[in-house]
Amino acid sequence: MNAGPYRCKDATRGQNNEYVTLSSPTTYKWNVDYRRSSNGVADKLKEELLEINAEIDNGNGNADIVARRLVIINELQCISKSQVAEIAQKIKIRWCVEGDENSKFFHGILNKKRNQSNIQGVLIDSKWTYEPVKVKGEFFHHFSNRFGKPSDDRVEIDMNFPNTLSVDQKADLESMDLFVVVQYVFNHSDIPKGCNSTFITLIPKIPGANMVKDFRPISLIESFYKIIAKVLTNHLVGVLGDIVNEVQ
Repeated sequence: MNAGPYRCKDATRGQNNEYVTLSSPTTYKWNVDYRRSSNGVADKLKEELLEINAEIDNGNGNADIVARRLVIINELQCISKSQVAEIAQKIKIRWCVEGDENSKFFHGILNKKRNQSNIQGVLIDSKWTYEPVKVKGEFFHHFSNRFGKPSDDRVEIDMNFPNTLSVDQKADLESMDLFVVVQYVFNHSDIPKGCNSTFITLIPKIPGANMVKDFRPISLIESFYKIIAKVLTNHLVGVLGDIVNEVQ
């Protein structure tokens, strides 16, 4: 059974249910041995992961190899989480004692999250691909098919909805405060250059994501869009109850 770093104020129960206090040197040695063991296991897993990646690059990948790769990645992440939790506990103690921030730990966490979010490659037809052009093309085709224009043979609803906006409510949505915000855009038939930039970033849905379907896209839009969306939202809140039933 794997044990974590020693805790509980350096005390444990003996055979007769009495507490046995360990000396600081003993606790320190135990923690050092545990860290060395974890680092040794992590190094072996990394070596095995490199060998598996080499096999996949050579076109020898199969379902068993891919499954083993996922297991190794999950084990490495578990070891990393354990080490981060231990460091975080030490940092909390330091904050309590010194009242200071450990910028090295802070930037270490940011770098770790940044590395986890980076897309080094993906599996395309059971083959691991690192080439940026092919990786981008695979993401483009996947999400183009997923979010593209639907076919014309979809079912259409032809009916009158009982909950609709009145003339006054429509006028309220088009009142002057909203009109002033978007007037420039409508008068010039376009948003000024630099204001309509939209960035798409991919967030892994699961640890060790290695396929296109394991990522979800989110859009990062400029503040100009956010202002318009906020104004529309504030106007819509007042009449939303007349459109959608409150039980929905």
